[in-house]
Amino acid sequence: MTDKRIPDLAIALNTSDMAKALSWAEDLLPLHDLFKIGLPLFVRHGPSAVAEFKARGARVFLDLKLCDIPSVVAESAGAAAELGIELLTIHGWGGPDMIAEAQKAVGDKTRLVVVTVLTSVSKEQIARLGGTPEAVAREMSIWASEAGAWGIVCSGHEAGAIKRELPRLGTVIPGVRLPGEDAGDQARVASPEEARAFADYVVVGRPITHSPDPRASLRKYLAALGRE
Repeated sequence: MTDKRIPDLAIALNTSDMAKALSWAEDLLPLHDLFKIGLPLFVRHGPSAVAEFKARGARVFLDLKLCDIPSVVAESAGAAAELGIELLTIHGWGGPDMIAEAQKAVGDKTRLVVVTVLTSVSKEQIARLGGTPEAVAREMSIWASEAGAWGIVCSGHEAGAIKRELPRLGTVIPGVRLPGEDAGDQARVASPEEARAFADYVVVGRPITHSPDPRASLRKYLAALGRE
């Protein structure tokens, strides 16, 4: 793919502290409005976490990575979609039937995103399960596509091959870092320029929220993604 793609940016709020998360958001909202709420914040505060951000004009990416038997995930995904979120994650390890039932439950209320291989998992760890990140991500992407899900989460390492094979499938790429930045607990990272070639959304958290100047760091990422 050679088109000039301009992916959206989801700012990950990696905290269970609502006051801290809202402080980050209120500082950054004048520049950008999409925030990813993950398990720490949602487990502590529940649906009210989503309501707090929506009340301030933010768009919400709810990252719960739901994974259970199909009926449980379908009911959970349907309830999450009622919160008015833009994206919701489930985990591909639950299998194709789980993905299909979750997609039926959310319908067109939200974009259902299937997590494939976490960017914190290394190639060596996947090899101990008898596979490669590329093979596992591809198979789960096929499951997502066949179920009619909006898209997948995968690293920038797998995104190109998947997007070429399944161009309809939306792509969310986490583990994105500017050159020279600390990778943290990410084992498979990509630069904004690499991610931009295939991503519909890019996820960045600590390099922005934990920066001495979060607004300046956000501007750097927006510029690298072609959004400024």
